[in-house]
Amino acid sequence: MIRQVVEPNVVTYTSLMDGYFLVKEVNKATYVFNTIARSGVIPYVQSYNITLTNYVRIKWWMKHFDE
Repeated sequence: MIRQVVEPNVVTYTSLMDGYFLVKEVNKATYVFNTIARSGVIPYVQSYNITLTNYVRIKWWMKHFDE
């Protein structure tokens, strides 16, 4: 997409995040979520919902708050 000068939008980023979470690529999904903010695109509520739902589902938060 970038090679063809097509700017990804919030739907593109959210779809990528959802796909990465489905295959348990949490770091890549988190990177995409952070890329949304850096690119100046305003995330939808669904973007946050997908992220939080999957963090809870895979117990990601336990790894980071048990320390």
